Amino acid sequence: MRAHEVKGAEANFDNWQITHLHVKLTDKASTDLGFKKRVKSATVCMPVQLIKAVGEVVTIDKSLEELSRTFDIVECKE
Repeated sequence: MRAHEVKGAEANFDNWQITHLHVKLTDKASTDLGFKKRVKSATVCMPVQLIKAVGEVVTIDKSLEELSRTFDIVECKE
């Protein structure tokens, strides 16, 4: 499944570490992950603990089923 694109990030400036990625979801990804009813926007904040690898593609270390059950991914407040 392709979420779409990373639109931004949140950082902890006390230790200069990225804490969350702002991920813009496609309509299909939003529906597949069960976010259609949970969040109003198509951009969610994903904790970096869920990320396995970063390159041209960000790889998530969870299955689609695991991601749909987590409440760690929330709507980004812009």
